Amino acid sequence: MRCPRCAGTGERELLWPHGGESATTCDVCDGTGEVPEAAGAAADRSRSPLLDRAVTFRRTRDPDAPYEADVDGARWRIALVGDAVPFHVLYIDDVEVLRFDAWPSAWTRS
Repeated sequence: MRCPRCAGTGERELLWPHGGESATTCDVCDGTGEVPEAAGAAADRSRSPLLDRAVTFRRTRDPDAPYEADVDGARWRIALVGDAVPFHVLYIDDVEVLRFDAWPSAWTRS
């Protein structure tokens, strides 16, 4: 699936407050332009560097997405879905990016 952060380019453009710009490797897809496919079964943890990234999520009042974080200007939201076998879904800027079973050890909840 195309990375929602960089639109598949693998790079992010940075605009400086006093003019000028530069490019950097996308922090979501690590420059590949792709993130694991979210549709279907939960994605394999070893395929996504997103789950190893240190992120602190805060509690929301939204029962459908009880946690969110701001990561490098992008809004990350976590939803818990599924009836018989619940799993988590990571949304970045309202695009479903990844499904996973267990809360990653690199992530904290405040």
